[in-house]
Amino acid sequence: MFMIIFSEDHKKNISTAKMGHSVSNETRRKISDANRGRRHTVEARKKMSLAQKGKPKPVSEAHRLAMMKPKTITQKLRDSWKKRIGRKNPMSEETKKKISLAHQNRSIEFRKKISEARLGDKSHFWKGEKAQYVAKHAKISKLKGRGRKCEHCGTETAKRYEWSNKDHKYSRNPDDYQRLCCSCHYKYDVENGLRGKPMFGKI
Repeated sequence: MFMIIFSEDHKKNISTAKMGHSVSNETRRKISDANRGRRHTVEARKKMSLAQKGKPKPVSEAHRLAMMKPKTITQKLRDSWKKRIGRKNPMSEETKKKISLAHQNRSIEFRKKISEARLGDKSHFWKGEKAQYVAKHAKISKLKGRGRKCEHCGTETAKRYEWSNKDHKYSRNPDDYQRLCCSCHYKYDVENGLRGKPMFGKI
């Protein structure tokens, strides 16, 4: 087997001759079939890499629009962008049904494994001690459950119970929280200087 080596001038001539030349769909299909399963050698990959160095990378229309300043993107461009993206890889109804069935057939054990793999600091939403007030209280409610008895007055008939943070540092330690009714929660905060003065005089 022999390999034909073209000179640089010959390559330029071929490139010039092909400029503006359109390829039919049948020819594209033949080229695709001929290259299917073909693997470039390591040496060929290195040559291709060196040939591309210093050249600007091709940018898609969607990427070009995304990089443009917001004030230069007109509504016409946005509409054409949406249409282009929508036509890119539309899923058929059959494909949608297959995906739906694949999710439905997951066992309970498999779902538990996925859930456990995303708990706590394994989750991409994890913020640690930087989590907000609501997030920390929601975590405590999940760990210790909903209150049914006040730890101060002992009432079990209150309409609502709250998890009160003992020192208002709002750590993630469940032991730093106590279950109180709304009345006792307010009194505890005022007596310990964790809240402003009472609105209606003495408690």
